[in-house]
Amino acid sequence: MLELEERLHRLATEHERAARVPAASAAIRRGHRRRRRLAGVATVTVLSLLACLVGVRELWQPAALEPPAGPAAPVTTAACERRPCDQTNPMPRGYEEVKGTVVAKGEQPGFRWRLVIRRHKLPDGQHELVALYERDDYSPPVDLVTLEPVRLSFVVPTKRFPDMHGIVTDRTALVRLRPVRDGAPLAPVEVRPTDGGAIFPHNSWFVAFLPKGSELSRIELLDRRGQPICSERVKKVKLPGGSETIPGGSCF
Repeated sequence: MLELEERLHRLATEHERAARVPAASAAIRRGHRRRRRLAGVATVTVLSLLACLVGVRELWQPAALEPPAGPAAPVTTAACERRPCDQTNPMPRGYEEVKGTVVAKGEQPGFRWRLVIRRHKLPDGQHELVALYERDDYSPPVDLVTLEPVRLSFVVPTKRFPDMHGIVTDRTALVRLRPVRDGAPLAPVEVRPTDGGAIFPHNSWFVAFLPKGSELSRIELLDRRGQPICSERVKKVKLPGGSETIPGGSCF
């Protein structure tokens, strides 16, 4: 009986000890252990995230650095919207329809050209002579209009448009052009005019190309014996709002 009571008392004492609230130091120790476990889990999580980010960066960077495979796609420029881009036919544009007779045509670097002339009688009985110079590179046509009798009529070229054409008396065997660049004289350009035939019965015409960046300073007409017929000096006169090119000499 006594043995049974002692056993029951021992069990009650052990039960009471087990049910007792743990001391604060024990709770703190368990808290430290829990935080260490959580810190360990967080460290593992951060390391895992860093590893994922590194892996993602390694996956993206090569694609960004490697050049694209195969040929690059064709580039379309704004110029293609206004001009044909076929390099095999860089000058496909035709000339405009104009009244007259095509008397000359040729080719210069980057464009083709032609000269169209016509002559007709005005109501007052005078005859009008027209020489139209055209290019097929979208440059505007240059129209030279004058009245008979004509000794010399020409279009003054510019630095940006060094092409020129003119109408001269049929006595002219040689047209001598004297260009300058920045005030310095260049070698003269000499052109033999072409007889106007039945269209220009009293005149001839010519087409000439000055050196790039040059301007015309003087034009001279010579006869078949090399004697001067007349000459004109071309000069610029400053006017309010701009300047005007005015010839001066013995041809007009």
